[in-house]
Amino acid sequence: MHKFFKNIFLIIYLILAVLLVIAIYISIKKSSYELLIIVTGGIIWAVLDTLSGKRRHSNIFRTKAIKKLIRNGFVIEKINKYTGVIGIYKGYIFQIYFDWDTYVGYKANSGIVFNVFYNPPLTDHNEIDTGKIDELHKKYKFNKWSTLRYSYRFRKYNVLMKNASAIYMMPYFQLEKRMDMVVDILVKENLNTITLREVQKLLERNLDYGPEVSYYKNYSKKRNNQ
Repeated sequence: MHKFFKNIFLIIYLILAVLLVIAIYISIKKSSYELLIIVTGGIIWAVLDTLSGKRRHSNIFRTKAIKKLIRNGFVIEKINKYTGVIGIYKGYIFQIYFDWDTYVGYKANSGIVFNVFYNPPLTDHNEIDTGKIDELHKKYKFNKWSTLRYSYRFRKYNVLMKNASAIYMMPYFQLEKRMDMVVDILVKENLNTITLREVQKLLERNLDYGPEVSYYKNYSKKRNNQ
């Protein structure tokens, strides 16, 4: 049963099923079928939205913006059920993928996520400067009152930029503009580039620095448990 409850989607569907049963009971009890229609409609929408999001994740490389990245040297990356693209932009390694169930700041959204790698800042003792990482995270922290539709999260070797997207994929000029924003921050903060081979070695050691989308995280957990 423990493995069953580790699957977040099964948990969600279980909760939705319970809510549906409760709605049916209340509706019958009070002869209020409006509640049943509202709850049932919400459940159907949630299920279809999740299924649609998974499909969009798997087909990201078919969008015009990503096709242009591929023409510019990016390659399709498939790991288990995870699908995205990886490549070099202005010296930095970018992993780009669609996440149907992420957070941009404090709000749940679907969106395009950049996972960008860099050489971590070091202390005078040649150790990773976690204090500097914390400072960067606070400096570029998402303001819950902001109207911005993107947010950053810094980690030891990489930064995640999450871009909320009401539509499936933003046009290429907007995608490139957001990529430039990340690069500008990394250059400004003296976070130097890392080679593709170094990224591959990093992910071989620890997949936790990879994408945060559930398809990739589930694969990471399976490999770590082997």
